[in-house]
Amino acid sequence: MLIKFDNNGNYQSTKINTSCAAGTGSFLDQQADRLNLSGIEELCDRALNNSDALPFIASRCAVFSNTDIIHAQQKGFSVNAICNSLCKGLAENINNTVFNREPPSLPIIMTGGVSKNLVVREYLEKLIKTTFLYNENSQLFGALEPGLCFSMKKKT
Repeated sequence: MLIKFDNNGNYQSTKINTSCAAGTGSFLDQQADRLNLSGIEELCDRALNNSDALPFIASRCAVFSNTDIIHAQQKGFSVNAICNSLCKGLAENINNTVFNREPPSLPIIMTGGVSKNLVVREYLEKLIKTTFLYNENSQLFGALEPGLCFSMKKKT
């Protein structure tokens, strides 16, 4: 979801990803389970540790990505490469659906569970050519007061 505010902090608009789970962190949770990983943290760690070429995995549809994962495994791609490809695909999906492939107004505060996934964040930052503002509790922002947005710090 992309929520826009004006320079005075007044709400302007909301853009929501209309894709299935493929456009959310839930997509990566599903894929971690499918790959028999302990969870999203292991998927992210494996993606971070990948040094292999990436297979193509369709990230617009969770059903199609399952088929592509099977093909990647049959072709001998490592689990690390598959995890990295899944993270890259999620970043591309966010860029295509939420940002409409156009750089949003700056600054950008990334929140929600996916904000904790360094691999997705870095791919998305490269795609939109910016650095997100980041807070160590960003995964909780949906449940906390909006005033937390003012305690942001630049990602290091």
